[in-house]
Amino acid sequence: MPNPFYTLLTQQGAADLTNAQAFGLHVPITHLAIGDGGGLAVLPTESAAALVREVFRIAINHIYIHPDNPGWLVAEAVIPANTGGWTIREIGLIGGLNAENIALTPTHPGNKLLAYGNHPETYKPLLAEGAAKDLVIRMIVQVANASIVTLKIDPAVVIATKKNIDEAIQAHRQEEHPHDDRYAPVSHLVAEDAHPDIRAAIAQAGNQAAEALVTRIRWFGAGAALPTENIGPIWHDDYNSIMTWQAFTGNGANYTGYASQFVGKLELDTQPTPRKGYIASGTLDLSRTAYAALRAWAIHNGVMVAVGAWTAGIIAVADNADGTTFRLYDVRGEF
Repeated sequence: MPNPFYTLLTQQGAADLTNAQAFGLHVPITHLAIGDGGGLAVLPTESAAALVREVFRIAINHIYIHPDNPGWLVAEAVIPANTGGWTIREIGLIGGLNAENIALTPTHPGNKLLAYGNHPETYKPLLAEGAAKDLVIRMIVQVANASIVTLKIDPAVVIATKKNIDEAIQAHRQEEHPHDDRYAPVSHLVAEDAHPDIRAAIAQAGNQAAEALVTRIRWFGAGAALPTENIGPIWHDDYNSIMTWQAFTGNGANYTGYASQFVGKLELDTQPTPRKGYIASGTLDLSRTAYAALRAWAIHNGVMVAVGAWTAGIIAVADNADGTTFRLYDVRGEF
């Protein structure tokens, strides 16, 4: 018969929940462990103290009570696109209390496997394999009292999901913030900016807790110089985009600094002139200094070719012989 998929509390998890109930405590849950089962399908047991073979551990983004059952906890984490190369067959919730019933910190070596489940076999590809994408993992666990479980988030490593973003934007709209010329509320950008990918930009704008990410983003007006150090995601009027601190160093590229979330991306547009922050396909004389991030992106991603090899119709960028400019790919009229 097919392998059943389910999750259960481990003996360690049940003991911590029982103690928490008795002493009026909260059991912290910090991470989701991912395992490949040692190459085989697994059947969870209460006696499990660890995954068969753990391959990855990621901070949990969100934990909530299932709307259809108050005894079900749903824990959610996002495996980023640049991580993978293994098959998911088992998952587990990590956290707990120590012997004195004190909550463990996320990095404490005594963190326990509180719940264990098997997972439909899912291969998580690497970016180099050409099919990388973020993968959301949700684990549902039956508990007697969901209110005694709490989530501990490390804001340095949590990746915001669209649900996190939408919830935080809604919360932001319900609050009143004093005016501050140095910042622009993201809810304002979402409401009034016409670019269709703005929500995607926010969701990709950095590994920060969702609330911190969407509440305020540093705003720079037209003509302002880009920051020379990483101060988190920013909005810049000249680039018409959420910008993040990026490093393009592959294939001899040498750029570390701010770049648009959409750098290098092709956009189909029907208006006769490029929108603010974009450049027309086939532009042949871009300044290497003014567009250093775009040029470094092309080198980093292997689309920079010798000028003699450049031709219209292919995705290729080339430096011009003048030593100061470069040309973009020309894909006009291509289908």
